[in-house]
Order: sequence, then C-alpha cells, then structure tokens
Amino acid sequence: MGDGARTLAGLGLTASHGGDAEVTGISVDSRLVKPGHLFAALPGTKVHGAEFIAYALRMGARSVLTDRAGAEIAREALAGAQAALVVTEDPRQALAFAAALFFGAQPQTMVAVTGTNGKTSVATFTRQIWQHLGLEGANIGTTGVEGAYSAPSAHTTPEPVTLHRLLADMAAAGVTHAALEAS
Repeated sequence: MGDGARTLAGLGLTASHGGDAEVTGISVDSRLVKPGHLFAALPGTKVHGAEFIAYALRMGARSVLTDRAGAEIAREALAGAQAALVVTEDPRQALAFAAALFFGAQPQTMVAVTGTNGKTSVATFTRQIWQHLGLEGANIGTTGVEGAYSAPSAHTTPEPVTLHRLLADMAAAGVTHAALEAS
C-alpha cells in the first residue's frame, strides 16, 4: 500500500462486493475525488450524494460508501464499476469512524462544547486556560481554528473528513489540547 493508504477493513468497513479495496483518501465531494479514494455518497436535504457516484468513479474512486437508497440510485453506475461498495444503515456514522481511523492522530485531550449559546466563548476560554498553563492548546469553531494552530473554517463544526484531517495536522504541529464547538 502507498503512504497513508488503508484498506476498507482497516477503516472498519466491509464491502458488499468489490473486495477489500485500498483507500488512498476520503472524499464527500465528488469534485475532490482522486484515484484510490473512498467516496462517501451521503443522503442530503435536497439531493442524495449517490447522484454523483458515476462522476466519482470516473475521477478514480476505488470504493463507495452509501446507504441502501444510494446504492439503488446509482445501481447502473455501480454495476459496471470495479469499485468496492459499502452499504450501511448510517453512512454518516461510518464515515466519521473511517475518517478517524484514516487520519489517526489527534490532540491527546479533546473537549466538545455544546449548547444553544456560548460555545465560542467557552471553547476560547478553555484554550486560553490551557495556554496559560503552558499547554499547546487550540479551539475549533465559528471563528476558525485559533491558538497554537490556526486555520480558517467554513463551518462551526467541520464535516468528519475535514475535522479528522485538521485534528491530525494539529497533532503533527504539537497541539496537545483542543476544544471543539459541537453543533
């Protein structure tokens, strides 16, 4: 396997057909698929991600994660493909677990802040306390990523692939403590 590659089984996934494909990356946006990627075709509010499976396969996706409805929507595209197919009742949860396993590292101490109001303040205060104690801290949320590691963020809580890539980058940069706004 290439650098950073994992098998579907190594990501906690079992294909209904197509075998235990090597996964070189994970994409939820078909436009970002590269050869060897696992494409997560998730149900959406307006359109099912399965509508983009044919495109993801043309871009080189080696495996697809979806639900039963997605597999049915893309039946024709999948029938002629060499790609492994993973069908699960909860593809979002499966994606989150797979992304965590794919990217691996994260800060050793993680705190999630929930609630209707005050998430940004509490996450920021938590990071500031850690920094005051001499710890490498960061917070992720509405204001992006701030602290010992900084980066812009388009969402309060990034989707799983972006979040786990970010956590791995933070850990590699020496961040040991992170507070996350969870919405």
